[in-house]
Order: sequence, then structure tokens, then C-alpha cells
Amino acid sequence: MQKKWLKRILIIFGILVLCYGAFVQWMLPRLIVKVNSWPISWMKETPEEINYSGKYVSRAFSIETSDNLKLKGRIIRADVKSEICVVLVHGIRSRKENYYQIVDGIASNGFDVIVFDQRCHGESEGEYCTFGVKESEDVRQLIQFASEEFHIQKFVLWGQSLGGSVVIQSMNKDDRIIAGISESTFTDYQTIAKEYIQNKLPLFPDAVCDYASKIGAENAGFDPNEASTIEAAEKIRKPILIVHGTEDENINFKYGKQIYESIPSREKQFIPIQGAGHNNLWQIGGENYFQIVINFIKNQ
Repeated sequence: MQKKWLKRILIIFGILVLCYGAFVQWMLPRLIVKVNSWPISWMKETPEEINYSGKYVSRAFSIETSDNLKLKGRIIRADVKSEICVVLVHGIRSRKENYYQIVDGIASNGFDVIVFDQRCHGESEGEYCTFGVKESEDVRQLIQFASEEFHIQKFVLWGQSLGGSVVIQSMNKDDRIIAGISESTFTDYQTIAKEYIQNKLPLFPDAVCDYASKIGAENAGFDPNEASTIEAAEKIRKPILIVHGTEDENINFKYGKQIYESIPSREKQFIPIQGAGHNNLWQIGGENYFQIVINFIKNQ
């Protein structure tokens, strides 16, 4: 009888080990880099307003990336224009429509505004997120398109979370990018991938998380060492705002400070939003924070 129970226990244990290995090999990497996969699709929020219905003239557009993906976007044209266009770069599992709540406020200050769906988000094509490696090249191509199509020569990038990293990784890729605002972003891919897994599934040790992030990067076709916000920040000599909520539950406040401290630009500013988490920075910062950003853009 004892041998039968021992055999059953060993079989169950073996099945559990196989399931664990399969989950680490297949599911965990997908949770990190495959934005539209079914395990996390239920987490995505659909914005209430899919179509722009503000008071300014707008036009939809699409561009093609260097790896032949179509990205969808929209430009909102200010009535009285400055020379600057603000490009809004959304975070992971977000989309361009989430920015519609602020585009009219930006345009009312004389700035054209571009919103677009990053690769593998919203209406844009693509299967994997590369944590800024390919996305920053997409931004460079977006700048080239907007310069030719809309005759704009000065751009300020404004991004949140993943978008904040893309902003920093894009800053030195085109001289027409004159300044940036980076909110609530991470220092590097390996760190944020590990912390993301352990935040959602705390039972996985560091070694397993590191392995899963490596497999995720291989699946997505990018070098994980290149997805480094802080290394890109070390090359920035343009004006930049680094913003982070002091109570950010997804990306620790300390990473915002580390990024800020690594930037050699003399025209940099760190803005801590007291009491703000990861997804309520604008609400907690309020009109005062919005005006700080607008004044920063006006001074460029």
C-alpha cells in the first residue's frame, strides 16, 4: 500500500514539475513581451472614447516601420500654431485613445499633437513589445514622416511608463527632437521584467524570472541589454523632465531618481508627484503639474 501511495506522489510531483517548467518556458515570457496574448488580454482597458471628438481639426494617418509593420496614429492641429509638435507615447497595454483626455489642453496652448499606437498595441500591427529597442526606431520614423507630411521641424516627446522609456531611448536619434518628458518609467528591461513577474506571481525566484525575461527577449527578437533606459539617459544633453509618483506600485520611485541622476544635461528637472501611484499621476498632479509641463514645452 505504501509503495502505491509513494508511486502516486512521485507521479503527481513529476506532473507538477513538468507543468512548472512549461509555465516558465512558455507562459512567463509571453506575459512579459506578448501584449496581445490571451493570458493578459483580460487586463486591458478599452478607452471610453475610441474616436477623437474634440474641438480641433484632426487627421488619422499610418506609417510603416523598418520591419514592415503598420502603425496607426492621429494628428490634432492647433488653431494658432507654435513651431512645436508634442508626440504622446503611451505605456504598455495602453493605446493612443487614452491620451484624448489631454490633447485639447495641449493644442489650446498652440501645439500640434500626435498620438499613435505603439507596435502591438491598439490599431497598430505587431506581436511583441521590445521595451524601447524597436519602439524608439519607430519614433524616429514617425518624426521623419511628420516632418515630411506636416512640415513640422521641432518635436517634444511626452511618454508614460513604457512610453517614458521610449522617450529617453529616442532622444538622441533625431535632432528634430528638442526635448522630452518621461513619466514613471523603468531603468532597464531585466529589472522591470523580473519585478513585473514577482509583483504578479511572487512565488518565482530571481533565477526563474531572469530566465523567463531572457526567453521573452529572444522570442521578441531583441537584445535585452539594449533595452536600457538608464544607458540611453547617460547620453542625453537636451532639456528633459523626469516625473515619478512617490507611491508608484508598479515601478519603484527610486528608479525615476536613478534615471534623473544619470542624465548629464544641464537642463533637466526631477518632479516627484507626492502620493501618486503608477496610473494616477495626472489626477494627483492636477492642473499644477499640467501647467509645469506646458511651461516647459513653451520654453523650448
